[in-house]
Amino acid sequence: MATDDLTRIETVENAQGVATAWAHERRLAVRDFDEFARDWFLRAAPENRVRINLRATLESFHSVCKHYETEWATNVALLADLTSSWNLETVKHLAVFNVAGIAGAAALLTNPAYASQIATKLALPLFAGGLIAALLNFWTNTRGNALAYRHALKQRRAATSAREWKDVGAFLEEFKGKFTPTDWFSIAERVGWSSAAFGLAGVACLGVSLM
Repeated sequence: MATDDLTRIETVENAQGVATAWAHERRLAVRDFDEFARDWFLRAAPENRVRINLRATLESFHSVCKHYETEWATNVALLADLTSSWNLETVKHLAVFNVAGIAGAAALLTNPAYASQIATKLALPLFAGGLIAALLNFWTNTRGNALAYRHALKQRRAATSAREWKDVGAFLEEFKGKFTPTDWFSIAERVGWSSAAFGLAGVACLGVSLM
């Protein structure tokens, strides 16, 4: 323990000076610890206002911030890839489904053997419903991943810009808004099952018409 570790800190300015020196020793000048030092000085009991206590608290604070900054940075990278993938898949499947739907409808309508049957006529709207539900599935998943990505990005920035202990609580905040990523994923799951149900019903109708 250095001889000055037990030196008392008498003013906010002294506390800020200790914090600045501590940050420079660790090359952490990118983060401003003035607000943290001020908050620590005002909250700490007078008998605990010594250099070693402030340094230890700074070390703990920085460790917590760094942990969450790294964690959210990982989430941001992952969710960025997911968002990009879902956007790409949405565009691809929109084209594929539309072309397949148009081709299938045209083929059935031009074939008298099938076009006149009730089962075939029922199959068309069922497949159309399945197509719409499938596209909604892609879109809602895209929305959910996009919101989750933006939330992770916000949390990473909060971890980077934290100035006081009270700021740490922001790292763990749930998404706030009318629709959360979980809401979108829940909708996506429901429309996904709907799409499968419509498709199976359409296959059943075609099977009946071919019998």
